[in-house]
Amino acid sequence: MAHSEDSAQTRPLEILAFAGESLPEVLPVTAVQFQAEDPLPRSLGLMPLRGMVLFPEMVTPLVISQPRSIKVAKRAISLGEPVFFVTQRSADLLEADRDDLYDVGTVGRVLRALRFADGTLRVLVQGLQRARLGAATSDQPFFQGAITAIDSLSAATPRAEILRRHLRDDFRFWCRTTGKGPPELESVVESLEEPGRLADYVAGNLPVKTEELQQVISESDVERRLVMVRELLNREREIAELNMTIIGNVQSARDRSTQGGLADARRAGEAQDRAPRVGVELAHAQVLEDALFDLLEAAVVVVEDLLDHLEVVAVVAAEAPGHVQEPVDVGA
Repeated sequence: MAHSEDSAQTRPLEILAFAGESLPEVLPVTAVQFQAEDPLPRSLGLMPLRGMVLFPEMVTPLVISQPRSIKVAKRAISLGEPVFFVTQRSADLLEADRDDLYDVGTVGRVLRALRFADGTLRVLVQGLQRARLGAATSDQPFFQGAITAIDSLSAATPRAEILRRHLRDDFRFWCRTTGKGPPELESVVESLEEPGRLADYVAGNLPVKTEELQQVISESDVERRLVMVRELLNREREIAELNMTIIGNVQSARDRSTQGGLADARRAGEAQDRAPRVGVELAHAQVLEDALFDLLEAAVVVVEDLLDHLEVVAVVAAEAPGHVQEPVDVGA
């Protein structure tokens, strides 16, 4: 029996109720009529982001818990107004002022919204257009700032098209070799024929520092942006290849240690068998010398294999730390 779209959307809420959690309230969202090519309002509500950058066309969930940001989100949800999403210079700040924000961000909209019992909002947002933040125009009742659009430069040149094709192919290869690409990769990259949009899409999917992503979104020249993103991608590809090499070395060290342990046991057994002969033939110094060298050789092999193994594990910890994915909390 087929289920309607509404019933499919409420199924996660039913699971929460079954688990004993309070059901969140689904907030009706007024659609934003703003398009990327439309002139921007002079002032928009500001949504500071902690530890992430929202790119145009990017869709991502956010957790909003700070009072000023909740007011901005509620206004956008009820009136259908766009919001200016801008990254904080420090992710540790809970309440950011204008000086704590970068100058370039993204005008976006709220697509879906849930309100939980503790008052926090969980929203799904989409980036629309790059923009530059001027002065803060108001702090109450919510955070607002002056906004100006950023026009893309050199977006339709032959060089930009060549760079787009190189970046597309490199990103495909990186995703296939690392397994980090989204499942819909092939269809998405094929549909992104505009060079600037492809650069933004690739940058938004790379596990790089927030400061580096901010440099990408701040670059209005599409050709330079494509080169910048390709350099970041190539660096991540080299890291992935090094990681695979290190993992292979660790496995080889383990295999070698196992094989060495068997050989050590065999040599130790042979040395024990030879020990009685040494006691009988003390007059023959060579026999005693051979037995002692066998024992010493076995001990040296064990120590060398252990040191090799610890060295490889240390390199893994230093060069390939795990990436930790955490929920993105919005500042205020």
